[in-house]
Amino acid sequence: MVRKIKDRVKVLVLFAIICLIWQHFFFRGVVVTSSNLGRRAPIGIEFFLDPVTSKRDNFGLLFEKFLHDSHKKKGNFLEIGGGSGKFFDHNMATFGHLVENYVIIEPYKLLSPSKEPLPVFAEKVAKWEKNTSSSTNIIVHHEFSTSSELIKSFPDNFFDFIYIDGDHSYKGAKSDLINYYAKVRRGGVLAGHDYCCNRKEFENTIHAPWCGKYIYPDSTSDKKKDGKDKTAFCGIFIGAEEFAKEKNFYWLYTLEDRGDGNSAGSNNPSYFTIKF
Repeated sequence: MVRKIKDRVKVLVLFAIICLIWQHFFFRGVVVTSSNLGRRAPIGIEFFLDPVTSKRDNFGLLFEKFLHDSHKKKGNFLEIGGGSGKFFDHNMATFGHLVENYVIIEPYKLLSPSKEPLPVFAEKVAKWEKNTSSSTNIIVHHEFSTSSELIKSFPDNFFDFIYIDGDHSYKGAKSDLINYYAKVRRGGVLAGHDYCCNRKEFENTIHAPWCGKYIYPDSTSDKKKDGKDKTAFCGIFIGAEEFAKEKNFYWLYTLEDRGDGNSAGSNNPSYFTIKF
């Protein structure tokens, strides 16, 4: 127990150092422009340390920041695991004007027997494809992200932002990191979803964030789930940690409203880093 506490103190100190470095080099003079914030204010690394603003829904600010630093007007975004299309829809609404190519990998296991995309996903994609005011090129691949042909079709250093939310197994999530790491350019963002463990896993896995518990009605739960552990994918956390160690870097992660005693949060944490 003492060792665990000492280890966590060391990580907190290291995290603070990383935050200072990020603040000095990456967030000087950045201005909030995403419409969902409703105000303009300078952004420092504290923006992603505040539970209220530390959300994947604000990743557009990172996208905008690093495009600006690279003197690019538009960039390329890859989302592995489109799901319902909710994250895609949000991204297009908030920073779609900055995206040259928005690529989605959504495998055929989510297709209907008629081989058509799920209606809710197809409708969101179609809405933006038909939007005459949008100049974004939207490309959907109905294949598994592990397809060697699909991986080879993307040039190295092509994407400015890669977000992984596909196969949630340890093997699947880590393979996406391995297969697509080279596809994000230096200075770009590599990120992913569900970077957390349940209570039992959290207590036995050093440094792991806890996914939290359902708190009715403040999270996506009903009364039957109230007080129970939220769905967790500790394999994602373990795979991401292993990959970061192999590549010699550290992840930061979003807090998603986990403040003031709210252990449920509005979403599971997302991990992210800048590729140097």
